[in-house]
Amino acid sequence: MTSKIVVNNIEADAGVSTVTFQSEIQRGTSNLHSTGIEIANVNTLGGSVKFGGDVGIAGTLTYEDVTNIDSIGIITARTDVLVGNNIKLGASSGIVTATSFSGDGSSLTGVSSPTANRNFIINGDMRFWQRGTTFNSQGNGQNDYTTDRFAIGHNNSHMAAVTRQDGTGAHAKFQYCSRIQRDSGNSQTDQMRFHTALETNDVILLRGEVLTISYYARKGANYSEANSRITGVRIATGENTDGDPNAYSGGNWTNATTILTGTPTLTTSWQRFSHTTSAVSNSANSMIIEFRHTPVGTAGANDYYEITGVQLEIGSSMTAFEHRRYSDELARCERFFQTGRASIGSAYNGFGGSQVQGTYIGFNTKMRAQPAISFGTNHASNNVVNADYYGGESDSGFVYRVNLSGNGNYARYSTYFAEAEL
Repeated sequence: MTSKIVVNNIEADAGVSTVTFQSEIQRGTSNLHSTGIEIANVNTLGGSVKFGGDVGIAGTLTYEDVTNIDSIGIITARTDVLVGNNIKLGASSGIVTATSFSGDGSSLTGVSSPTANRNFIINGDMRFWQRGTTFNSQGNGQNDYTTDRFAIGHNNSHMAAVTRQDGTGAHAKFQYCSRIQRDSGNSQTDQMRFHTALETNDVILLRGEVLTISYYARKGANYSEANSRITGVRIATGENTDGDPNAYSGGNWTNATTILTGTPTLTTSWQRFSHTTSAVSNSANSMIIEFRHTPVGTAGANDYYEITGVQLEIGSSMTAFEHRRYSDELARCERFFQTGRASIGSAYNGFGGSQVQGTYIGFNTKMRAQPAISFGTNHASNNVVNADYYGGESDSGFVYRVNLSGNGNYARYSTYFAEAEL
């Protein structure tokens, strides 16, 4: 038989601060109500605990799962913090600090340079040499293109060469570098300009921006420039559409403005240099990047400097060199210059020697503009007049034509060069 005590109130006697129960307090399945309860440990038996107001915790709160956290201080998680959609840092601004981020960064804002396609220089790692690997400059004010998108110019007769060299000393990822060398024994001291230029479509994207150029360079043992410097790493703009580098050298760009002149001091060891420009004019349409040096005395056997890893990016500080994929960079180069084989051939009877035959040659990449076409070595010819010519050219291809010279089968193939440089 179960006993019970029915009371309206339990109070401690005078002089007694607490009422102690030696066992549990239970009221069926109902809740226990009190204006204040202090308990050393609370263990629920599979149910839930609900608090109508705030909960203050002096120590550490450990939990398996939670829907919302309103924290004044720092939230520390043992492993991962999973966010369904967005991380918000207050009403206006805040800072997220991390050692790395995943993704392509395309949605990041407030970043001075994009994480991809940030280098405005084509072939800055000197990887492509479609025209060859050794060039003797012609001088006399003209620009001789060497490694793709880069040319050398000076105002005297032949005095220098540009050659492809091993660039891995600068960094393992740089297969090649360009060597700009005055001929051994040469005493001509004209300024030499190794340069590249940007087309208007890219210059427009740089208007109003501060830029940083960076590159790796070293000198040869007999480099003769005063104080072992490159006289000037120069960046200039103009308002001409797709400004011709020759016209710039001749002082014929409209409103030409120099926005950078750097004078790095070279050693025989590879170094990485960087320089920051002033802001690009909002009316700029052309841009040229030059590496100028002026040799002195008579050239020794190693009167040269080498350069690779040229990068031009938006912002006031350099970032790691952007190595683009081989096929992507080749397509960029081929917009300005490409070479290939033009061939034609067929069997016929009795046409004689007055016939003209032609075939369409499509370019690998659509070029920047309609190119100038020229032909190199004639590799083979049969019943064809010994001449190559073309017609119907556009930025996508051209018609390769031959004149037949007699009856019978005819064939011919030749190397073509398509140039659409600025």
